[in-house]
Amino acid sequence: MIHVSSRSCLVVGRRHVSDMCLQLAHLTLIFFLLLALTPMVCAQAGPFDQSLKGAWNVTIDFGGLIPTCSAPAVNMRDGGVVANACALNESPGYGQWVRTGNHEFAVTFVGLEYDLDGTMTGTPGASSGSYKVRASVRLSDNSNEFNGPFTTDIFDLNGNVIFTVSGTITGKRIEVEPL
Repeated sequence: MIHVSSRSCLVVGRRHVSDMCLQLAHLTLIFFLLLALTPMVCAQAGPFDQSLKGAWNVTIDFGGLIPTCSAPAVNMRDGGVVANACALNESPGYGQWVRTGNHEFAVTFVGLEYDLDGTMTGTPGASSGSYKVRASVRLSDNSNEFNGPFTTDIFDLNGNVIFTVSGTITGKRIEVEPL
């Protein structure tokens, strides 16, 4: 809380410097308001912003081994990732992204695998393992698209890799479409 006391102000001739103290208090208040609002204004990536923050339509190409899928993802300003899964037996992925160079980023997220019909675990819907996705992507010059290679490892319940698949991901930033 900002408090300006007239006792702390000087008297110059007949005029008090309290008017200047009041102006200083107003400027200080405006400065702190702007400082507090800046993160909200800067939260959305603009054109040419080298950031993956925002919502994306992501296409995953497994090189023909598995059918191509589309999975939306949200990348937070703080580096968090929430990525939709490609299959009903997978949970969403949760992880992190970090800038590694000029228009270059590393992404890692993990999720759970489920035994939908119970053939692997004996219990339908039980967890049958987990997965980890690692990707290296390059952001376009206009910051609205990215692409790059990825590798997904599938683990059993003991943490052993039972399957690995690699491919290419491409992403297109989801933009506001006014009515």
